[in-house]
Amino acid sequence: MKLNSSVKTKLFLAICLIAVVFISVFSFLNLFFYDDYYIFSKKNTLADIYHKVNSIYDGDIGNIASELLRMEYVYGVRISIRNGDEIKYNTIFDLGKSQKGPLKMPGPMPAPRENSRFTYNQKELKERGYTFSTLQDTPGKNQFLGLIGKLKNNDRLVAIIPVAFIEETSHFTSFFLLIAGLFTLLVCVVLAYFLSKCFSAPLIEINDVATSMATLDFSKKYTGKSRDEIGQLGNSVNKLSFHLQNAIDDLRRSNLLLAEEVRKERKIDEMRKDFIINVSHELKTPIAIVQGYAEGLKVNVNSSEEDKNYYCDIIIDESHRMNRLVMQLLDLSCIEAGSEKPEMVGIDLQSLAKSVVTKTKPLAEAKNLRVDYKNVSGAIMGDFGMVEQALTNYVTNAIKNTPENGSVTLYSELKPGAVRMSVENEGSPIPEEELQKIWEKFYKVDKSRSRADGGTGIGLSIVRAVMEAHGGAYGAYNLDKSTVFYFELKSAAEE
Repeated sequence: MKLNSSVKTKLFLAICLIAVVFISVFSFLNLFFYDDYYIFSKKNTLADIYHKVNSIYDGDIGNIASELLRMEYVYGVRISIRNGDEIKYNTIFDLGKSQKGPLKMPGPMPAPRENSRFTYNQKELKERGYTFSTLQDTPGKNQFLGLIGKLKNNDRLVAIIPVAFIEETSHFTSFFLLIAGLFTLLVCVVLAYFLSKCFSAPLIEINDVATSMATLDFSKKYTGKSRDEIGQLGNSVNKLSFHLQNAIDDLRRSNLLLAEEVRKERKIDEMRKDFIINVSHELKTPIAIVQGYAEGLKVNVNSSEEDKNYYCDIIIDESHRMNRLVMQLLDLSCIEAGSEKPEMVGIDLQSLAKSVVTKTKPLAEAKNLRVDYKNVSGAIMGDFGMVEQALTNYVTNAIKNTPENGSVTLYSELKPGAVRMSVENEGSPIPEEELQKIWEKFYKVDKSRSRADGGTGIGLSIVRAVMEAHGGAYGAYNLDKSTVFYFELKSAAEE
């Protein structure tokens, strides 16, 4: 607000200062130059009278008496015309005796007496025909501005104006100008207040908008309607605010995307490190076993043909384990990279469930498990090979985590526009904090589980990749004494 008040105050003081300077200059000119200008003007008036009389006077006062009387009353002068001692016309000197010419009424100004003294320039009178003089009335101490001129018939013209009249007019004018100046100054102050308020209001509004912009608040806008430079400035500030807001919004979105990309890169980098560590860990044991048994065969540590076959079977089993791990990693990488696109076809879920249960029957029989898929129906859209692999991983994972003599159940549910395929297995539930982590590569809930189950920790990662490639949903949740894994794909009936 200090800045806003400063704009008003400066503009108000500037207008008042201009008014004061103008009135001061006008008063100064009146005080020091008005009298001189007034006398200069009256000299011109006396000169005009001289030229007028000189042009119309032919020696007969009667012909110009009325014109002389008119000029006296119009210009406020007194005139005398003589020829030597003969007075032809006189309203100047009060001689107290009769005079030639028309009888004159007493004028409004005091008349100088006969013994009044003239002071004039003889040389100028001779060269120009008239000269200006001062007249001092000694008894009354009155001063007059006079003109002495020589007419064309050699008569002499005297015309005077009293200085006291000039001074009185000057004082009256000065007093009037003082009153008018004060009144004008008062009017200027009032106008300056309203003008400063009027002109500063849009500037204050523009300043508020700019201040808000400095704090990245672009909600304020200039609302003025004027089309002058201030209005154009306000509209420019509005445009700047609009473009700056868009630029900052774009920058923020770019920063969010960049931050997300950085986060993904870091996550990928961490996953890459974990992948290398996990792959190294998974391959280390079978490689060491193969190497150990191969060296044993080479040095003939086996004492019988039965031991030799045992060594060879171990090497073959570990080779199969490594091959299965590598193939699963290749499948997962292809799906995640998008190089393996799903070929969408209609898939009958009951046929799919029957096929998967048949393939995993040896695993179930080894643990004396019961696998049921009677409540499976409906059809989905998807790549048959990928979906079969995902369901196989679910069933295989369920068999491995179901205690002996337990059961695994496959069933389907209709959802709006989709079908959910679920695999439920008996056994201990998965801790809630682990349900989101099981989809990561090489993640195992039971860290102490032996290698005898053959798990690699990649099966559920493949399910996740397959569902993401299909745009489907997947997940897992716990029941009282079992765990359910599911995936959802678009219903073939919708197609």
